Amino acid sequence: MSLPLVRQALPLLIAVAAACSASVDSPDAGPPSLELGTGTRDFEPLSDGDSIFIVQGPQGGYHFFGSLRAQNIEPGDSEDLSDPRNPQTTFEAFVGANRVDSMASSYRQGLEVSGGYAQMIGRQVILDILDDDELDGMTVRLTVSIEDASGTQLTDERTLMAIKHPDNQ
Repeated sequence: MSLPLVRQALPLLIAVAAACSASVDSPDAGPPSLELGTGTRDFEPLSDGDSIFIVQGPQGGYHFFGSLRAQNIEPGDSEDLSDPRNPQTTFEAFVGANRVDSMASSYRQGLEVSGGYAQMIGRQVILDILDDDELDGMTVRLTVSIEDASGTQLTDERTLMAIKHPDNQ
């Protein structure tokens, strides 16, 4: 590339570099953070004491919907499940010290980047129960943990009231 072309392209390259530095995985943007939520289409924040639905799945099992949003972590590539930069995310559910999820709610996939957050929306936290009555009205501790490609590890949890979804059979 000739020197005049480099000079013309330089402002564009600087703008692109500045935009990249403001991404969710930029270490200059602040400390890494993780927030547990729920929702199937959009992130819905959860606070301790909130209710969470026990949802009956199409095969008869039960689950919660877990979601997360994070900042200042490596989000990986949400379009490529095999990308080695994809973070490992695990949701767990407890009643007291007893784990009530089926230990099958772990995901290695990239997060969607939107609105300054890296997000994972509407993942099933599969429950190890035969009937939603087993957890209905119980206090459940829902947790999420994530480890990104750079080794950043974060966890968040909420203490919630489990209730039957009104559409359950």
